[in-house]
Amino acid sequence: MEKSGDILVTGATGLLGSHLLVRLATDGRKVERSKGSSSDLIQGYRIIGLRRETSNMDDVKKVFSFYGDGWEDLYNSIEWRYGDVLDKDSLEKAIEGIDLIYHCAAIVSFDPSEREKVIKANVQGTKNLINLLLPTSERRMTNDVKTRKLIHISSTSALGDSPGNNPNFLVNEETPRNPHRTHSGYSVSKYESEKIVWEAIDQGLDAMIVNPGIILGPGFWDKGSSKLFSTIKKGLMFYTKGGTGYVDVRDVVEVVVEIA
Repeated sequence: MEKSGDILVTGATGLLGSHLLVRLATDGRKVERSKGSSSDLIQGYRIIGLRRETSNMDDVKKVFSFYGDGWEDLYNSIEWRYGDVLDKDSLEKAIEGIDLIYHCAAIVSFDPSEREKVIKANVQGTKNLINLLLPTSERRMTNDVKTRKLIHISSTSALGDSPGNNPNFLVNEETPRNPHRTHSGYSVSKYESEKIVWEAIDQGLDAMIVNPGIILGPGFWDKGSSKLFSTIKKGLMFYTKGGTGYVDVRDVVEVVVEIA
């Protein structure tokens, strides 16, 4: 699907962000070839990844390498901007000239000791981005208002709770959230972040929210949800009861690209 306008991916050095960059860069090349261009530059739109200056790019390059020959060209077609969603000034510079933003940045941790850190970082990062995207009265007066579209990556953990322990109960976007149940820090961070996005939508922001389950896929074997693979490979003495929903990172990428 051909797109126009520049695209920014926050969380670009994570599992979902890296795979999304590959897909966007591949689509850009298809646009280029359809126009008969022999240039190495992607025509039609720029793909920009947000990263910290201290980010280790080895895992990102590894993800690109999974996609076969020519991955170096795809990787080199990405424009990188330094910044952090928790740094308002750098974030404001990062979104300059951007038409579509995929907000993938988030700390993924279910460690109780990191509960407050996860909530504060994920909620504040989303709040900073939304505040920059909403057209304030000052921006309207100076005509400095750019219409941008936001794809916010949330989680099924932001949804409601099944009553009791019924394994056949299907949770969806309309399932109420039990305020008396203890939720993980990650769940709370995604729920509170969604509230911020929904409020912005009510104020006119062009945004969509996607709620994937636990994202699994190739790459980042010792970080986030992918650590499940390396942990199992090392051997587990115990397996807890219960279950959750899983989704392949490439399926999530397909969905977020199609809805944009």
